[in-house]
Amino acid sequence: IIKQFQFIITSRYHSIIHAYKNGVPAIVLGWAVKYEELLGKFSQMDYMVDFRSNYLHKNFNWVVDKMLNNCEREKEKINFQFSKLKKNDIFEEIAQIIDIKKDN
Repeated sequence: IIKQFQFIITSRYHSIIHAYKNGVPAIVLGWAVKYEELLGKFSQMDYMVDFRSNYLHKNFNWVVDKMLNNCEREKEKINFQFSKLKKNDIFEEIAQIIDIKKDN
């Protein structure tokens, strides 16, 4: 179902991960470092809104406008980065298997 969305607006960490796994950009209402780290890995920091900000309304409108104008480009960035992360995980698993076999 989530693949049908142009983008999502969320404040939940696992929603962001699920969206990114499906190539769907997210506007994130967050405050914690974990959100910054995740969005940073996917070059999506412009789409984080700290709801504690005094300028929440102005920032939120700017972020939504930016997402509407760049949604397809953001999908491409997310998909590219996700594929890189998946490749790195595979190579790490292979390296671990090789190390285990060397030790035996």
